[in-house]
Amino acid sequence: MDIDFWLYSGIVIGISQPSVAESMMNRADLLLLLAAFVSFLLSVSLWFLGKRDEGMFVGLWVPSILALGAYLRIRVVEARIHV
Repeated sequence: MDIDFWLYSGIVIGISQPSVAESMMNRADLLLLLAAFVSFLLSVSLWFLGKRDEGMFVGLWVPSILALGAYLRIRVVEARIHV
């Protein structure tokens, strides 16, 4: 594993380069993406079954789930920087 040195707020820190497996989506990312997709499918199904209010409510879950995934990804990257 190579180590690159970066200047961050005046402090030199070492950050290891992610391997190919680390740079790809991990299991948590895939589960969150699957949850968002299932929520989307459920929302569309409810909409076309005539339950439009329920479909819109479930449809609001999709961006919330994706935002949670983005937040967790940022936290992981920050944790790697501050090690």
